[in-house]
Amino acid sequence: MWFTLGWRYGIEKTKDRKEIDFIVRYRDKVIPIESKVNFGAFGNNRVMEYFAGKYKIRDYYFVGLKNQKPEEKSYIYPWQMGRKMRESIC
Repeated sequence: MWFTLGWRYGIEKTKDRKEIDFIVRYRDKVIPIESKVNFGAFGNNRVMEYFAGKYKIRDYYFVGLKNQKPEEKSYIYPWQMGRKMRESIC
């Protein structure tokens, strides 16, 4: 469904090997997404902060399934992605 709406995704890696799992692009919006099975595996978010600063991104997400989800708005479950993506592009 995302592709019919003009969504594109990919993996972004810098020369110094910083990597974001998914980059969702829709028109002029860019939304980076890190994914892990366990929310506890995210650790610090320096890579996400780097990308957000470099590309002037205000919305980014950490997607996980297990353990306690942090209360920050950027931590979401997979089934929340559709709603969050719509909110981010509006």
